Amino acid sequence: MLKRCTRVVLALLTATVAANCARVRSSQPHGDERTPEQSVARILTSDITNVDPSPFGVHRDGPFPRTAARINRIMAQVSSSGASWLRINVPWEWVEREEGVLDWNRADLVVAAAERNGISLLVTIRGYTQTDLYGANDERKLQAYGSFVGELVRRYLGRIRYWQIENEVTAPQSWRAPLEEYVSLLKVAYKAIKSEDPLSQVVLTSFGSNLFEMVIGDSESKASRENLVKLQMILQQGAGHYDILDAHLYHSVADLGLRIAFLREEARPFAGDLPIWVTETGGPDPRVDRTGGRPSDTPADQVPKRYASALAAGVERMFWHQIAVRPGRTTVWSGMALIEGDEPRPTLASYGVMTRMLAHAESLERLTDIPDVEAYRFSSVDGDVYLIWSDIPQTVSLPFATDSLRITRVTGQDTVVSASALTTGPSPLYVEEY
Repeated sequence: MLKRCTRVVLALLTATVAANCARVRSSQPHGDERTPEQSVARILTSDITNVDPSPFGVHRDGPFPRTAARINRIMAQVSSSGASWLRINVPWEWVEREEGVLDWNRADLVVAAAERNGISLLVTIRGYTQTDLYGANDERKLQAYGSFVGELVRRYLGRIRYWQIENEVTAPQSWRAPLEEYVSLLKVAYKAIKSEDPLSQVVLTSFGSNLFEMVIGDSESKASRENLVKLQMILQQGAGHYDILDAHLYHSVADLGLRIAFLREEARPFAGDLPIWVTETGGPDPRVDRTGGRPSDTPADQVPKRYASALAAGVERMFWHQIAVRPGRTTVWSGMALIEGDEPRPTLASYGVMTRMLAHAESLERLTDIPDVEAYRFSSVDGDVYLIWSDIPQTVSLPFATDSLRITRVTGQDTVVSASALTTGPSPLYVEEY
């Protein structure tokens, strides 16, 4: 089973935003100058009991349905993808529909269905500023919220160990209050969670894609400066009350390492080297994923590219957005879904191929000495699996001991070829000795 990746050593950033961004840009793909030792990511056993160490997760957007049949169908869809983790939203009002009255029926059905399907849950507790519960009395509302979070953790003690406090609070549609109030909420939630289960881990609010624009854009723009202030304020004032960082990354695959490095370096002065999760990723995103004239990816192509790039940059766990959408829905986000209604998309096949091919890897290394080719070596006791792609078709030479190779495409199709005839292109290939 693919286990926890240690964080890759990356170039230090300077104190100023402009110099900070310039150094990150110059040290990451394409043009990585890390030593071979630095580009190897080790995958270690989780230090929390009863936690699946797999990095492969998917995200379920929106609230869960109420019926057991529909909940079971969703869990079956997650299981069919090969994912071991599911990120779900639990709005406060989902359970406490009236003050002091807790209805656990739907939550119980979700947790039980996940357990039957061998799925570990990341629960994002949401909706504090959206609920009318307890009115505008901040102190009374905070106390009630802390009690609710404590009850939630106690009810699923030992069954759920990862709790996220709100989603993208820098976005006004997700958080309708000053960010200082989020920090107060975070501290109340952290205390409630740790009091009930010291082994539980608290995931900080996710930082949306717009907070990372300064990495590749104009670091001196007003929006970039404002975003940096928001990021630093939450990291600094919330320090000591979160265990894991989270980034939502929908940008170009080539930029993922830059953004991960930026978040790590911004957080280090306040929180040290904490694990980083990416609880939402997907692509291509036509709003921000620019091809620069290169062949355009399909979502199926982007699945392994995003996971390999992020894991090599030190991400511990990554969640694809999203598992399923209603039939006929056409939005930026719906195009990334693995399933439409009950019909699997090619993206689902690609996700399943990835989890099957990489399930037993114990370490990975990004190979930087193959011109114009992105190449990653996943190693296990059973041998190595290479994941390769390039912007344009070209012949590739890899250090194989045999001349016969088996290549597996994102569709799952297998082909045996000669090592001298190995050709890659925009669609990724898994390559093994045969």
